[in-house]
Amino acid sequence: MTFEFPGQARMADVARAITEAALRPPEPPPAVLFSPLVLRGSAAGQGLTLPNRVKLAAMTTGFASAAGLPSPRLIEWYSARAAGGTGLVTVEGALVAPPHALCSRSRFNQHRLRLDGGVPAAAYRPLTDAIHGGGARAAVQLTYPGLRDTAARAPPPTAP
Repeated sequence: MTFEFPGQARMADVARAITEAALRPPEPPPAVLFSPLVLRGSAAGQGLTLPNRVKLAAMTTGFASAAGLPSPRLIEWYSARAAGGTGLVTVEGALVAPPHALCSRSRFNQHRLRLDGGVPAAAYRPLTDAIHGGGARAAVQLTYPGLRDTAARAPPPTAP
C-alpha cells in the first residue's frame, strides 16, 4: 500500500514542467530591442538615430579627475560599455554649478564631472569620441550640487 499526500501528483507535474522549461533553448530577445530608434526634435532639425534601444543609465563612478575632467579610467569605463552593444550611454551626473562651500568636501562631490563653465568643452572630446567609437550615442545627466553633506563633516553652524 502506498500513501499519497494531497497534491503530491500535482507537485510532480509542476516539477516536470519546470525541468522541461529549463532544458529548452532560450528564446531570442524581441527583435525590436535591437532595432534602431530615431529620436525626433534635435536642434539641427534632424532626428538622432540610436543603433538599438539598449540604454545605460547614469551611474556615479567617481572616476573623474579631481578637477572634474574625464580621466583615462573614466573614458575606458564608458568605452567598454559602448563597445558592449549599448545604444545610448548616459554619462554620470555632471555638476552644473560649483559645489557650495559647505559641500565641496563632501564625498558626493569629489571626483565628479564638472560642467559649471570653468571646464572647456574640448576636455570632453576624448570621452564622447570613445563612446561614439564603440557604436553608441552619448547623453549626460546634469546635476546641481546643492547642500549635500553630512553633519559630521560640515563645519559647526553659525547663527546670530
